[in-house]
Amino acid sequence: MPKPSTGRPGHNHRRILNGIFWLLRTGAPWREMPCRYGPWPTVANRFYRWRQAGIWERIGTSCSSWSSSAASWQRPRHVSCSQYLISSLRTRPNQIGVSP
Repeated sequence: MPKPSTGRPGHNHRRILNGIFWLLRTGAPWREMPCRYGPWPTVANRFYRWRQAGIWERIGTSCSSWSSSAASWQRPRHVSCSQYLISSLRTRPNQIGVSP
């Protein structure tokens, strides 16, 4: 028997990620995020939930290991690591509303 769906339907992860990347790239406050990325509270909540779950740390660790071993193997074309994401999460956390 299929599991009944409850709650609101989720937002597109790609759209949310693009909103987070836009925020990190521009340094703008959450409220100034363009609506094409979805409602800013949704993007902010997803960012903070993923931070609490350790997802950003795992992404940073994976990207660091890929960049250190890039000479030994070819990275698939569909995988791209944002060096900006890694450096922004490690060096400027207070600028995006994240307490250290």
